[in-house]
Amino acid sequence: MAFPTRESLIDQYARQTFFPSYMNWARSKFGEDAGRLKANDPRIINPFKNLVLTGSGQNLGSVYYQEAQKFENYYGGLIQQELTRQEQLYAQEIAQQQRLTQEAIARSTAEVEAAQKAFLSVQSTAQQAAAAQDAYAKQVVAEQKAYEEKTLAEIAATERETVQKIEAATQQAELISKRQQTAAKTAQQVSATSALKEKVSSPEQMRTSAERPKTPVGQPRVSRTRLTVGAPVGGYSGTAPGSITPTGLNI
Repeated sequence: MAFPTRESLIDQYARQTFFPSYMNWARSKFGEDAGRLKANDPRIINPFKNLVLTGSGQNLGSVYYQEAQKFENYYGGLIQQELTRQEQLYAQEIAQQQRLTQEAIARSTAEVEAAQKAFLSVQSTAQQAAAAQDAYAKQVVAEQKAYEEKTLAEIAATERETVQKIEAATQQAELISKRQQTAAKTAQQVSATSALKEKVSSPEQMRTSAERPKTPVGQPRVSRTRLTVGAPVGGYSGTAPGSITPTGLNI
């Protein structure tokens, strides 16, 4: 079975892992209003998928970047598992080839020994038979050498193929590591931007920004009554709050 791609995993991850996590965050921040979101709302899921697949996203909350980092860690773990599995398969293949080679050498050695014994048994009876046995023994040795060379060549080819697979998986792991670093830097930038927005949106900053500009001396201007947010303005002698009149008095 082929190793799963990021595209084949992201949809399932977005629905089963990211969206429940996002709902928990939304409930903690918005309370019961978060319950209005539909299950697996594409308006929530699609930006997350785009962030993971392309590394780009605008005006997304920190929960998106945190979950994207979790997905990268999850996918990196899958790659590490695949590397481990490939290494185990490689070790098994090498062990199998070594076992087969040893068995072949043992069989060839037994055949050579049998040929030598046969050669010695007939050596005393006829020179021709001795020569024939010698030729047979040489043929067996040649076949043994050819078989060993073939087996070693197959082992070398298997090693090269496995090394290529490991190098490809390593390159993919390095690419994911770079994406993780980029996502971490982006998350830091988003956190810094969010902190700055919260600072600028504070009541003290808004009151400072809302102060009217000074009117030059001698220039006509409209008088303004400055209202302070807080307790309502009361009427005369502690009466209930009334309407604000152009004079700034409650009547």
